[in-house]
Amino acid sequence: DLEDYWRRKKLLQTPTEIVEVLKVLIYHNEVHEPHVYDGLTRQMVSIEVFRKKHVLLFISGLDSIRDEVRLLQSIYEGLQEDPREVKGYKKEDFRILWVPIVDDWNLLHKAEYDNLKLEMPWYVVEYFYPLAGIRLIREDLNYKNKPIIPVLNPQGRVVNYNAMHMIFVWGIDAFPFRPSDDDVLTQKWNWFWAEMKKVNPKLQDLIKADSFIFIYGGIDKNWMLEFTQAVEKIRKHEIIKKADAVIEQYPFGREDQRIVPHFWIGIESLFANMIQKTHKDPTIDEIKSLLCLKQHQPGWVLLSKGSNVKLLGSGDPMLATAIDFEIWKEKVLEKAGFDVAFKEYYDQKRRNYPQECSHMQLANYPADILHPINCPDAACGRSMEIASVSYKCCHGQTHNMVEVPQGGNVMIEKN
Repeated sequence: DLEDYWRRKKLLQTPTEIVEVLKVLIYHNEVHEPHVYDGLTRQMVSIEVFRKKHVLLFISGLDSIRDEVRLLQSIYEGLQEDPREVKGYKKEDFRILWVPIVDDWNLLHKAEYDNLKLEMPWYVVEYFYPLAGIRLIREDLNYKNKPIIPVLNPQGRVVNYNAMHMIFVWGIDAFPFRPSDDDVLTQKWNWFWAEMKKVNPKLQDLIKADSFIFIYGGIDKNWMLEFTQAVEKIRKHEIIKKADAVIEQYPFGREDQRIVPHFWIGIESLFANMIQKTHKDPTIDEIKSLLCLKQHQPGWVLLSKGSNVKLLGSGDPMLATAIDFEIWKEKVLEKAGFDVAFKEYYDQKRRNYPQECSHMQLANYPADILHPINCPDAACGRSMEIASVSYKCCHGQTHNMVEVPQGGNVMIEKN
């Protein structure tokens, strides 16, 4: 009735606790001890499992949602992986709950629901009645019969009305799924595209098409050729057509070698400017990573989806990943896209290669400024040695009998 509707609306708009909000959205008043289905244990559990948790509400119908289910599968797996804490949020404090919206729970719909439920290791609402708060779901959460993923904090407040797009674009990198996280990720690589478009304005067309783009460079011509051939085979593969993915490639400098030094001068100047700032620019780590890969043999590779950079990696494991496509091709359809499958295999492959020193050489560096720079490798982070203005980090190992500082100190080598 109207009184019950306004009571629920008030609780939703001035929430204090996530469990109370879930009760308001889903269950009728006569349900005193609500339970949900736990897809991991395949048991019914108390709704109290959500108390003091952040909740990704997956709200959808039953039709054509398998892409979204695969997407959430990658998020579910990402929540179990390191790093366990990002931006002050612990992954263990996040839960996924599927809220199916069904007008008529007939036998056909129940069978479809049961099939979908088996694919979900997260929590599922099992409640075969019209949802008590369906009007609020439509009005306040803006559900329009298309899948959405609102994110609620432990107080039950909506911190993101629909994280679907940012999760599709960024995957687990979007954690903890606030709108501000999307903004930061979108801006994270603007510097790269700005410099790249200066030397090749035609790249703008590939970016606008929102294709997968491999941009790669290096001084080893044989490696460049092998990588080009490997990507070409992937592009033409039946699996890629089935996944409806479009893959483009741009061998940097192949058509005109003169653009290469112009590009690197721009990146180095940008880095020199950033390092002089009193506050740390969040993009500086990505710039450091690229500058270290510039020195890497045989080359470097960047994979993006449109302007959204998905992976930056070194030449040998990137080539091995592309060549091994037949081994991991099925993952393209199982995972949430080509980029997710590629990165997962690359991360495995990278472990098979010996860890090399990271080098950074800067031209036109301000002579009066000598900064300690931390290694851009996330697994390392130690201070790099300064050799003239070449920065080097061996990730805590020794190379050529030279002891590398564990961090905090800067060594200046004489040339």
